Amino acid sequence: MRGEKVPRELLEGSQAIAGHARRTQWRQGLCLLETLELQTLRPDQVARSAAMAGCSRGAAWGYAPLLLSFLWRDGVEVDIKSYSAVFIGITGAALWGYGLHLLEELRWRARGEDIVAVNSGLSSFEKAGHWWGALALLDGVGPLRLQPDLVSFNAAASACEKGGQWLLAMQLLRAAKDAQLQPDVVSLAACISAAEKCGRWAPALALLGALRDAELETSVVAHNAASSACEKGHVWPSALAVLSALQRTCQEQSVVSFAAACSACEKRRRWDLALLLQTALQASGLEPNLVLRGSLVSACEKDWRWQEALHLLEAFGPWRVSPQEVGFAAATSACEKAKEWCQALCLVMRMHACGFEPYVYSVNAALSSLEKAAEWARALQLLSALRSWRLGATATSCSALVSACEKARQLAPALALLRESREKPRELPSPGVIAYNAVLVICRALGEWQLALWLLATLESAPSPVTLEPAAGVLESRQRPKFLPRLLQRSDLLAQVALSRRVRVRVSP
Repeated sequence: MRGEKVPRELLEGSQAIAGHARRTQWRQGLCLLETLELQTLRPDQVARSAAMAGCSRGAAWGYAPLLLSFLWRDGVEVDIKSYSAVFIGITGAALWGYGLHLLEELRWRARGEDIVAVNSGLSSFEKAGHWWGALALLDGVGPLRLQPDLVSFNAAASACEKGGQWLLAMQLLRAAKDAQLQPDVVSLAACISAAEKCGRWAPALALLGALRDAELETSVVAHNAASSACEKGHVWPSALAVLSALQRTCQEQSVVSFAAACSACEKRRRWDLALLLQTALQASGLEPNLVLRGSLVSACEKDWRWQEALHLLEAFGPWRVSPQEVGFAAATSACEKAKEWCQALCLVMRMHACGFEPYVYSVNAALSSLEKAAEWARALQLLSALRSWRLGATATSCSALVSACEKARQLAPALALLRESREKPRELPSPGVIAYNAVLVICRALGEWQLALWLLATLESAPSPVTLEPAAGVLESRQRPKFLPRLLQRSDLLAQVALSRRVRVRVSP
């Protein structure tokens, strides 16, 4: 009854159930609802709807329809928002058959409601990113002789945006215009964001232009979404144009647009423009975020600008996050490409000294730079440090170390590494055939033909022509041609063809 006073216990209980629903504590909400019923307080629609919402959010799909049936049984009035909450829950569990039935009930329930109540249901779908339900509810408004307003279209468009349905969002924009409604900033921003999530930079730019042509107040969110769309499409000129427009039209600047433009330049190897963006960012008084810092260092890495990459690391100061998220790996890779093994090694050691856990990619880049310089001793020390840091060496790490030993003609450490990889495969992965080839090259250079034959015998697979070439070379250099036919016994067909002529020449009477 309208004139009846709501008991204080029931009011407090309803508020507590709503609080549990917001925190996705559906079990506590159901227990409190049962307690109120045991006290014969007869929970109202607010309390039960809150409990249904909590069940839907907490993935307890089966309880929400059950609570709805209790409301029907007790003759309690159920609003559209409650129906929407239950619908979201059961369709999230793929109960589409019951979902269609409930949607028809929801449409029928809207007969006694106004468009504000329908918008409340649309808002529930929008918050859950349930674009299918939002479109179905909006489609059912027409036969009910209710005229959807701009809020209705905006809620449905936002639901499509969260679901990545950019074409449907564009269709809703056209439908709003057909209904003689003027789209506002919310409408266009939702469509721009939907296009950005799908990497559709051209529609995003067109919508941003329509936003300006309509003389609507452009928002930072819309510009950020358009910039991100250009970044995903690797269109750096458009990303810079959006950033320039943002600076002209909006008093508020955003580091997100700077980061998107910088990332677009980085993907197209325009490190010079990326550094100019950093200068403009500093002039605007904004603090660079992690995405922008990583893009700047990565842009320098792709163009082998190791000095600029190191300068950026020093200029940014402590980043307070793990190095792989902010570009330490990119700086190490830049030093590796420029064959600056000393700088790469210092970077890895600096990360460890600062309390960071060096990324395996960074260590592998440093090992690769040491391999190119034939610094096998330092490479061995770095591999030992990698294992002591419990990061786990990779096959790339071991292969780089063996290649360093091959360049320096260091047979003993290379053999020790191969032996340890066989004995402790969990700690030291097998470096692969390339490492065996490198050791065979050392054997050929040192004339170790017996060791070369032993290595071939330990291979798990048939030797390839690349593997057999150094082995055959060491046998020939040591005048052991009679062992060449042995190589044919374990080689594959391609290797047999490659060695057949050599065997005929060396072994023929």
